[in-house]
Amino acid sequence: MAYVYILQNGTDNIFKIGRTIDIEARLRQLRTGNPQLTVFQLIETDHEVFCESYLHKRLGTKQICGGSSEEFFAVTPAELEPIIADAKAYLVECLPMLLEAERMQEKDSDGSTKIPGNAAISMHQEMLEVAEQIHRLQAVMMEQIAGLQSRYDFLEAEIKVTMGTAAELKGIATWKTGVRNGFDRSAFQEAEPKLYEQYKKQSRTRTFKLMKQQ
Repeated sequence: MAYVYILQNGTDNIFKIGRTIDIEARLRQLRTGNPQLTVFQLIETDHEVFCESYLHKRLGTKQICGGSSEEFFAVTPAELEPIIADAKAYLVECLPMLLEAERMQEKDSDGSTKIPGNAAISMHQEMLEVAEQIHRLQAVMMEQIAGLQSRYDFLEAEIKVTMGTAAELKGIATWKTGVRNGFDRSAFQEAEPKLYEQYKKQSRTRTFKLMKQQ
């Protein structure tokens, strides 16, 4: 059993969210650097990686970026508490099904066709509706991102032109030449076909595709 800890930085609306298998040792370690950290909530679980990841994703827009602060989030207790409740529900209600589906992913399909019951039909309808909502949100976000990305690309180009052949624009950016070695698989296959076949590895996977309504 391990823990996902949610620690508050004094009375500030700043929280640190991480995971550990030894909560007492971890708290002593963290408080050495910051004695103001207090326990807001602890989640005891066998799936601490999934729980921590869930919380970090839900609080992604609240993350304090830069340095070693990636586990810190600027959020109020009122905003945080329902998300923690959701995380606990996720561990009990959702994660077991996700892990079972992951386990079934490793099994080969047998070629058979099942007739869906009412529950499967209902899930299918909801999935289509959710997929449509996701598509609409992504379209709006992509439109906004495209505008910002265009401006960013222009500013980056201006800085590069300012730098010319310099490796660094002090305090602004670096633009250094590097060398990267890659493996030319096509050339190797042509030059050493027998050796290529000897070490070629086959992988299998089951591909899930949601069908649209007829």
